[in-house]
Amino acid sequence: MKREEKPRIPMSEQQQPPNTPNAGGAPAKIVEGRLLGFSETGTEGAVWMIEANGRHGYDALEPICEGDQLTILDQLGATVWEGTISCDKKTGWRRYPSNPRFGQQCALGRWIHWVQRGFRPDDWAQFFIRPAHDRLRGVLVRPYGQRGDPRLGPEESEP
Repeated sequence: MKREEKPRIPMSEQQQPPNTPNAGGAPAKIVEGRLLGFSETGTEGAVWMIEANGRHGYDALEPICEGDQLTILDQLGATVWEGTISCDKKTGWRRYPSNPRFGQQCALGRWIHWVQRGFRPDDWAQFFIRPAHDRLRGVLVRPYGQRGDPRLGPEESEP
């Protein structure tokens, strides 16, 4: 008798509630926490993230990606913005001062990877680049199986 093999599920999906629905009714990953414009050596600019409640260090960092549903809340819990993330990778593009053949988007004096379509770069960045005592909160909903690297374009995939 042949034993049926179960499909392998990535660990990040195993840790999520199995029947949390998104707007389409399919299971989704939900992350709540504080918004952050994260950068360090190797990111080559700020990556928009949620620092997840109840997790610490790098494990707490959840990138915000194309197609995610995001709700941004102020310190009192009022909704500041909500919608589906649509990455604009052109608005705010600047040449690198020391290498003018190349460039990248810029907001609030920092290199960034994208802004929400319809926003000016500085306006979008102000949701994420704030003093620690004044950071906004966010709720992110991502359908299971959707990639988690915001630097990849729609035609690219993770290894």
